Amino acid sequence: MAFVHVNFESMFKKSIALIYFSFISACLAAQDVTQPIIWSNTKLNWLDFKEKVTYDKYPYQLAKTRWLLDVTFNDTLGLKSSNKINFKVVALFVPQYSWVRNLKPNIATPALLQHEQTHFDLVELYARKLREKFLLANLTLKNYKREINKIKNKILRKLHAAQSSYDADVKGRVEGEEQNMWTTKTNNEIVELANFKSTTLSVTIL
Repeated sequence: MAFVHVNFESMFKKSIALIYFSFISACLAAQDVTQPIIWSNTKLNWLDFKEKVTYDKYPYQLAKTRWLLDVTFNDTLGLKSSNKINFKVVALFVPQYSWVRNLKPNIATPALLQHEQTHFDLVELYARKLREKFLLANLTLKNYKREINKIKNKILRKLHAAQSSYDADVKGRVEGEEQNMWTTKTNNEIVELANFKSTTLSVTIL
């Protein structure tokens, strides 16, 4: 069951060199308890779920995944010489805010782990869709900031809608047909967007 802080979706920070869009501030250097895990073909395991569960905080849920979609782009506008903006779009899993109720086999099942993995895979899917949209966008010196923000917000809305639809369709039946359908569909779409798997991209400004 995915959980995301939506309060940070509209966060917009600008410095001389960088406009930074993010749900939360994230350093990507180390892969420890406090640092996100970047999506890859390596699957999550229960030991990646580091938050300590308190039963009063999560009375009815078995597991929760915190995910982030992190977007940065270079705003120094070396456009005078290159006419390009460099982007980084990364799907992230946050161990310190992701948890499983306990590691007993009857709770921490492979099926439940696959359910949580698919939440993470959905973030990568929409990261790829966002990269594709950025590459296809008609960005100009006058509109690029507005268009980038518009594209990002549209993809984020679609990502949240997909995560909600996923949980609504599965309804906790992580070994059922709906779960298998979502996992297969998500994986297939990720493969279909293989041309957009690179987390970094360069976009020409017209």
